[in-house]
Amino acid sequence: MKPCGCMRYFAVYPCGHELTTWEYCGVAKAKNLLKRGPPTACASYTDWQVSPDLEDTCGSTCLTKPFQCRHCGADKQVSWRCSRCNILRDPETFIWDLCRCRGHMCTGVGVGKPGAALCKRCAAGSCSVRSGDHYPSNAAMAERAMAVLNWKCHNCSRLNRTPADAMVCGGAGGCQHKRCGICSALFGCNCKCGCDNCFLEGGTMICDTCIINC
Repeated sequence: MKPCGCMRYFAVYPCGHELTTWEYCGVAKAKNLLKRGPPTACASYTDWQVSPDLEDTCGSTCLTKPFQCRHCGADKQVSWRCSRCNILRDPETFIWDLCRCRGHMCTGVGVGKPGAALCKRCAAGSCSVRSGDHYPSNAAMAERAMAVLNWKCHNCSRLNRTPADAMVCGGAGGCQHKRCGICSALFGCNCKCGCDNCFLEGGTMICDTCIINC
């Protein structure tokens, strides 16, 4: 089959996800002129692999979860490359995520492979494991797994708290920049006093103010 002018450009990101963009030929545009949405490519389209934009997301929620570098051990890295040794993350890289223990609805945070992170308690087997018929439903697991991301927009410096599937700066009142690899993750103070101090690196810890005053 002779290829038409339609081109499928695809980039494979370090996490293994693929991001695709299309360029349509005149025939494909004409066929879909009266239809809503983008045209449908001709069956004889051509594939072309391009380099991923490492200043942007892969279209999934991979960048919402900090990772631990497999090369130098640096933790809480929040872009596609380790800030210490510049090594790319990959699908086997351990991330910080909600505990995925199947025995009960754990609310802890653990480190592990994507979709398989366990908190220290569950990893040690000291959690309350239930029988198989009491496992949480897939819907409940999906709802619990929807992370909320605290981040600072590099475009306007606004501090944001957004669901992982809607990572747009400030909602209706922000600059509408979609979170990219340059935007910084925010880590909050975990002092029991309830302050809302946060910082751009170092992971969750007690802030200097609370160390002095609390």
